[in-house]
Amino acid sequence: MISSHVYWQNQFFQKLAPFSLDPFHILIIEFMHECELGTWKGLFTYLIRLLYALPWGSELFVVLDSRYE
Repeated sequence: MISSHVYWQNQFFQKLAPFSLDPFHILIIEFMHECELGTWKGLFTYLIRLLYALPWGSELFVVLDSRYE
């Protein structure tokens, strides 16, 4: 089993620990900052096409579209 021998609890972590807040889960880097715009656009287009491929996909797309109007 691999283990780390590095002390990783900093002051930020210790101050938030009593509130059950983990800063490593709070400060997650957004997906769009990790990939190029073209990659994200291709993935999003693929997911929309999968949505349309479902038997009730057109109704689901109307619901999705209404949420972002």
